[in-house]
Amino acid sequence: MKNNRLSNFWGVLFEGLWLYTLLVWVYIAIENLMYPAAVFNSVLSVYFPVKQNLLAISSFILSFVFFVAWRYLHSLNS
Repeated sequence: MKNNRLSNFWGVLFEGLWLYTLLVWVYIAIENLMYPAAVFNSVLSVYFPVKQNLLAISSFILSFVFFVAWRYLHSLNS
């Protein structure tokens, strides 16, 4: 029962991080529509402004790391 509760915790955390990542990408897309000139400040900012690069990339990497951890814990539970 304890392992099941822990697995549910990681699952909820994973879902929350993916929702956070999705919201970050939606915010970046809206900002690009409002300020299209900021899109071309660097090579990496073809799709989003420079100031948002770190936020978008770090949120995606963090959510992926938590996804891998959640799947690993889930495999231990079964």
